[in-house]
Amino acid sequence: GRSSDAGKKDVSGPLRELRPRLCHLRKGPQGYGFNLHSDKSRPGQYIRSVDPGSPAARSGLRAQDRLIEVNGQNVEGLRHADVVASIKAQEDEARLLVVDPKTDEHFKRLRVTPTEEHVEGPLPSPVTNGTSPAQLIGGSACSSRSDLPGSDKDTEEGPPSGVWD
Repeated sequence: GRSSDAGKKDVSGPLRELRPRLCHLRKGPQGYGFNLHSDKSRPGQYIRSVDPGSPAARSGLRAQDRLIEVNGQNVEGLRHADVVASIKAQEDEARLLVVDPKTDEHFKRLRVTPTEEHVEGPLPSPVTNGTSPAQLIGGSACSSRSDLPGSDKDTEEGPPSGVWD
C-alpha cells in the first residue's frame, strides 16, 4: 500500500515557498542604496535597482521586487512620492516588505495581500469558495491573536441554514 502516501509527498516537494520577504535596512553614508520606481502600466512600486554592497543589498532587497509595506504600513495604494516619504519617515532605518515577481503573482492569484505575518507565519492556501478565515485574521497585524474564539466555540454557533442529519 505505498501508492497512498506517494500522492501526499508531492505537495511539499522541492518547490520553494513563495513568501514575501521582510528587508530591514539601516541607512549608510550613501543612503539605502536602492531605486524605487512606479510604472504606469502596472500598479505598485517596484525596486528598480539595488547598489551592490549597499544596505539594501545586504538586507536582501532585489531588483524587480514589488514593495508591499513600509515599516508595517501597506503602501500599495499610495502615490510614488508618498511611498518615498514613508521610507524616509524614520531617520536611519526602514523595514520593507517586498515580493519578487513569482511571489507577487502567486498572492495575486489567491487574492491575498502579503503582510509581515506571511514572512514567518502560515501561508494562505488556494481557496475555492470565498474567503478563508486565515485571510481575515491576517488583515490587521496589530490585533493580538489570543482573543480569537477557540475552534470548539465556532462549531456550535454555525449559521442556522445548514441542517446536519
